[in-house]
Amino acid sequence: MHPATKELHQTLIRLIKGCIGAWERWLEQQTQK
Repeated sequence: MHPATKELHQTLIRLIKGCIGAWERWLEQQTQK
């Protein structure tokens, strides 16, 4: 695998994990109301 491709892959994974984390926090706020 290309070093640049691997770096891009890690960046995508980080973005996806960040989105999931934000989504879960948002869901928690909705259920607390």
